[in-house]
Amino acid sequence: MKLKYQLLLLGLLSLIFPITGWYALKSVDKEFRQGLIQATTNNLSSLQASVAQIVTNDETLNLSGLVLADLTELTLNGYESEWQDIKPYVFSNNSDDLSLKIARYTDQLALLIKSNDDSIKINPTNYEKNDYVLLGIVDENGMHQYKFYRQAEGTITPINNSIKSPTIHAIWHENANGYILELTLRHSNISHLGIAAVNIWSNADGSQKTITGSLEDENKTSLKLLPIVSHQNKMQLFIDSITPHNNHFIISDQNNRIIYQKNKLPDSSSASPRQWLITPLYSWLFGRKDATNQQWFYRESDGMAGVIATKKIMVYLINLKV
Repeated sequence: MKLKYQLLLLGLLSLIFPITGWYALKSVDKEFRQGLIQATTNNLSSLQASVAQIVTNDETLNLSGLVLADLTELTLNGYESEWQDIKPYVFSNNSDDLSLKIARYTDQLALLIKSNDDSIKINPTNYEKNDYVLLGIVDENGMHQYKFYRQAEGTITPINNSIKSPTIHAIWHENANGYILELTLRHSNISHLGIAAVNIWSNADGSQKTITGSLEDENKTSLKLLPIVSHQNKMQLFIDSITPHNNHFIISDQNNRIIYQKNKLPDSSSASPRQWLITPLYSWLFGRKDATNQQWFYRESDGMAGVIATKKIMVYLINLKV
């Protein structure tokens, strides 16, 4: 064989060896990924079983009910500007709709209650003929009931049934589609909450009313008090204790409201200073563009990547029906 053919053959072989090596490494990487996904999925199953066991064995713990979001800013003015990112609970009754947003703000419980009742009928001499919002709560002193009768724009003082009821600060705001009631009260010991909007209207037979909200029975006449589930310290401490190192464990409801979570992922300061380069390079060499990439997350701040074992969202999630 002539020298030029020998050199050509040697050149071709030198090209084949890196490609063969890359395929071999890619195969090893695939097995590594599959093993990591399986291990993470097994961890999720164990965590799910642990949570189910403690909830079953302790009647005071509940994962069905109202989930508190967090507000960093709040001005009581009857507008929704600070509430835009919070998902509402929506109750309907025929043509009437009532939405409730509930959150923690510092040491207070904050509520934004919105109704589409646009029939503005305010009796200035007899407020009991007006529409009203009924709020029920349970704290260490028992159950308390508040009635907010529809009024003109501004600060509103509810009628309540107990001298030990937590103090409420509230604003009533009328808009083109109905009204908004925004309020705050001390939240630390409130365990249950119920809400209803009562629409008073008249026909030939006299005064009638339509009730919309968290109602107990088929006749929609009794207020149902829903547990507030995301501020139980005992449950949070348990979630903290069972979450493995280097993991982020989230429990959310079916609308992705976070009930409990514990983040034990390494922070950016513990990542390699070259992580921003290593992860994209690794992804370029071994990454796949198909649906399997949905099982991984990438943190933009430092380039850290990890496995998403999903029931819903990263990194762990138990999807619980509310």
